[in-house]
Amino acid sequence: MCSDSRDAGSAVEDSSASEEVDTYQIHPGEKPFACDQCGFTSSNFQAIRRHRVTHTGVRPFACDVCDYRTSHAYRLKGHRATHTGEKPFECDRCSYRAARKSALKCHTRTHTGEKPFMCDACDYTTSLSGALRRHMTTHTGVKKFTCAECGYATSFSGSLKRHLRTHIDGKSFVCDVCEFSTSNGALECHMRTHTG
Repeated sequence: MCSDSRDAGSAVEDSSASEEVDTYQIHPGEKPFACDQCGFTSSNFQAIRRHRVTHTGVRPFACDVCDYRTSHAYRLKGHRATHTGEKPFECDRCSYRAARKSALKCHTRTHTGEKPFMCDACDYTTSLSGALRRHMTTHTGVKKFTCAECGYATSFSGSLKRHLRTHIDGKSFVCDVCEFSTSNGALECHMRTHTG
């Protein structure tokens, strides 16, 4: 990685910097352009420019069906497919269909076994970038979701939601067939013991 890559990536508006980027030699696999706010890297200078908009909080593209807003037009186009039910991207190995090309790309990894996202701190690998971000919180120890009632803390919002159910009525999920009860979503798995 070139030592002046951050300088080249941060000089967005300067026309001379733009010319410098056009002639910059990038080697395969190298990601010399970095966001100075979050560490996002890319081999494409324009991708960094598009990415930086996410930090401004400006979201001019709005869905006309719900209150979804985004900073990029292409994301709004993908979001609209959730309302229409349109799924134009089809897996060539199974019957899976997706509304977004990126979702199909992630799905394809279930067939190939590819896990391109690797943890720098341990040997954890995954096929999803979001799963890696969640995993990284296990190393940082940051638990930003806290129960106001008992002080339980977790790194994941989903874990806090499951925990909060225990305060509602202790055991909120009860089996209709036997006396099994649980405070989380394990009831669905339990029901399989009756249905086979």
